[in-house]
Amino acid sequence: MSSSEYPLMIARQQEKLLSYIVSLVGDVDDAWDILQETNLILWKKQSELPEVQNFDAWTYTIAKFQTLRFLKTCKRRRVSYLNNELMEVMAQDAVEVLDERPERLKALAECSKQLKDKSQLVLGLFYKKKQSVRGITQETGIKESAVKQILARSRKALYQCIEKKLQSPQV
Repeated sequence: MSSSEYPLMIARQQEKLLSYIVSLVGDVDDAWDILQETNLILWKKQSELPEVQNFDAWTYTIAKFQTLRFLKTCKRRRVSYLNNELMEVMAQDAVEVLDERPERLKALAECSKQLKDKSQLVLGLFYKKKQSVRGITQETGIKESAVKQILARSRKALYQCIEKKLQSPQV
């Protein structure tokens, strides 16, 4: 790894690091603050790059310590998030989930194509366009109860399909 690649490597980590931190603190605004602190540390530790064996693990470790620092500050302010032991378990779980994220996203894309057109439409309006159930009802003319049912059935079908694809060796 060369130091000229370092800014790009950090940029590629941003989404994963933010997801990781959010999974630990549960608040997006706090996670953004922690991510900024993490980025400062990453820049300061650039000289350690030649010694780093696993860049992802290294950045997660720095993010974890910045999160612990944040949580300690919150404790002083009488705001309680998690105890350290629970955070350690959650941190490990988050890394495992993030590591399989590309495969899960690929499976989601493939499974989405298998849904009926109406389901694809409702899911697209709900998740991509961030419309409410009532908004979808107004735009499509589908009854509110039917929209809720389509969302529930589609989520279940996607979950089952994704899990099946992740368990098969073809993904």
